[in-house]
Formats: sequence, C-alpha cells, structure tokens
Amino acid sequence: MKFWCFKFEGLFTEDSNEYPNQPFFSSCLVQADNHNDAELMFFGALTERKINLLEVGENFPIDTDPNELDYEDENNLHWIEWCEEVEVTGKPSFDTFHLYPIEEMENRMKTGN
Repeated sequence: MKFWCFKFEGLFTEDSNEYPNQPFFSSCLVQADNHNDAELMFFGALTERKINLLEVGENFPIDTDPNELDYEDENNLHWIEWCEEVEVTGKPSFDTFHLYPIEEMENRMKTGN
C-alpha cells in the first residue's frame, strides 16, 4: 500500500474546537492504494477535523519500499516515522498547522494572489 502526502491551505470552520476561523498551511498523509482513494481519505480527514479546503498546493505518493526509500538516510526519518504512524493508527495524519492572520487570506482573495 502507498502513502500520499497532500500539501494544502485550509481554514478551520467556525465551529472547530481547534482554531475557529483560522487559516493555515499544512500537510496531510494518508494511506491508500491509488490516488482516487487517497483524495477521498484526505477530504474525509478535512471534514472530520472541521477544515475547509482553500487550495491543494501539491500532492504526491511516498513509496516506503526499502528499494525506493533509504532507511539509513537521516533525511528520510521524518517520512519513515510519519508513514509508520499512519499505518499503525489506520488514520490520516496532519503535520503542523502553520497559522497566519485571516486578514492576509482576505487580502489575497481580494487581489487574486
């Protein structure tokens, strides 16, 4: 089974318990057989965390096959540990939420940037 990483911009909903009405950048890792299933899991994870998707910056598969991912390379440690977490819990996992002022989001929406 593959893992898929979605780097995205989101906005917590008004009724979110975490950061109501707060925009942010983050990443989400899901485990799925194919891209379509990965997208469905990602969208479900957003709904569960009460996040509105503003934009997906990029998404890509992560192959944990030892022939593809060097387990001896310390630079891969983040990906290895994150994939193990998702595999053990069976749930999508979000990376750090990088919050930014809502005014910045509103200004970008007005200017189209």
